[in-house]
Amino acid sequence: MKTKTCSLLTHFGVSTLIVLLAGCYRVEYSDELTEQAEITEVVYTPSLHGSGVGMGMTAGGSLVVTNNSVSIPEVHAVVFECQHGKFIIKRKDMWEKAKIGMKVLIHYKEVFHVTDKSRELVKYNFLDFTEVTVNAAAELAAKGLKNGQ
Repeated sequence: MKTKTCSLLTHFGVSTLIVLLAGCYRVEYSDELTEQAEITEVVYTPSLHGSGVGMGMTAGGSLVVTNNSVSIPEVHAVVFECQHGKFIIKRKDMWEKAKIGMKVLIHYKEVFHVTDKSRELVKYNFLDFTEVTVNAAAELAAKGLKNGQ
């Protein structure tokens, strides 16, 4: 019983130490932002399943037979290119409506980790995209729509 208590205290102490070293933060999101982009690739990779049998020998000289099985899920992805570079979104709902060469307006939010002393941008939360026609793109440019506005 004494060992269990000591083990529990040690586990609690390690957990506390990890929290203290990692720091406590809260997550904040920006307002919805938009940016113009183009769809450069629409990717589908079917699921794959395989299995096999392997043979080997242990350090003691015994023969070992192993069964292996691998399952890889299907992938639906869209590659976007904006003024900052390319990025990939792996979502079937986006893949279903995407076409190569499509001019789009991407919708996203910035995600921040905030402490009492800092506010750090840690990632972008992609929300959706909408197709932009040639006329709509000209109107956006005329209104001065820029990245992040």
